[in-house]
Amino acid sequence: MPEPKYWKQLRNMATQTAYVESNLRILVTSPSGRHMLWVLVEGKADPYFYERMFDSNTTMVVMVGKPDCKGVIHGGNIIVKELVKKLLAFSRNPFIIGIIDKDWRPFKKKSNLPLPENIFETDHRDLEMTLLSYQRIINVLKTEVMTSININHLVYLRKDKNTDWFRDVWIRCCNVSRYMGIFHIIASHFKTSDVCFTIPCYWEEKNHCLFPKWKDRLFITAIKQCKISKLRLSIYRCWINLRYCPSRRPFFDVCRGHDFLSVLSCMLIDKSHFSEEWMTFFMTNEISKQEIKSMQLYAHIGRWMNKKGISFFAI
Repeated sequence: MPEPKYWKQLRNMATQTAYVESNLRILVTSPSGRHMLWVLVEGKADPYFYERMFDSNTTMVVMVGKPDCKGVIHGGNIIVKELVKKLLAFSRNPFIIGIIDKDWRPFKKKSNLPLPENIFETDHRDLEMTLLSYQRIINVLKTEVMTSININHLVYLRKDKNTDWFRDVWIRCCNVSRYMGIFHIIASHFKTSDVCFTIPCYWEEKNHCLFPKWKDRLFITAIKQCKISKLRLSIYRCWINLRYCPSRRPFFDVCRGHDFLSVLSCMLIDKSHFSEEWMTFFMTNEISKQEIKSMQLYAHIGRWMNKKGISFFAI
């Protein structure tokens, strides 16, 4: 079985370290830092992609975080927004921006409110789903998986010799992760405790398949983690379905990237090779310059740069 493309490069890469406020205060006010563009991002995979968008000679893309009372560093869009605001006020360096996931903002009551100063968001739910909004990326991912899959696993993947097994896997993955996404939307909209769906909630490892009642299992998990009653969660779900129709929206606006790639990794069986991390790294390397330039995010940052009379893009 051949290793998937970029596997060795990903395996040899150093782990991204999160920068905290104290580090950044020193860096952005240093003699060289004052003349650079600082791009603050929230996820481990984000620097791999955004380093392709910006000129590496004049831009620093950094994952940021904030330590809790135990010293454990946490990331997220709230922290990115806080740090951008603080650093702009502290350093007086206008070249500091934050790029955050859109998350489920379109499903919130105040979805039309403008973003804070120097904050930009992904085109779709997050970076991973933005990459998967391009059909060409789905096609090259499919080709790579089908050419490097362990043939012994096809007995679990191919239900019929005449069917496109990857297409079947993809549809099932969309269905499961979309269902998960609805509960994330509920948690975001109604401000309940968030939900974290783990693999045993829906996937039967022994037989490499979904549990027959995977929807019921995910619903029970959502009840427990949202900390609300079955009736209330059912009412919330009906309200969200009527108000926003998530089942009719594109999957890349409803599904969470982490959920989608985790489910897909399970369904492809070989989680060591076809891991969530590998798929993200693969897509960030495969997306073309033209596709990057077609993003709304690129256009929004471009307009901001034009107003400043600067350009830090690499493409």
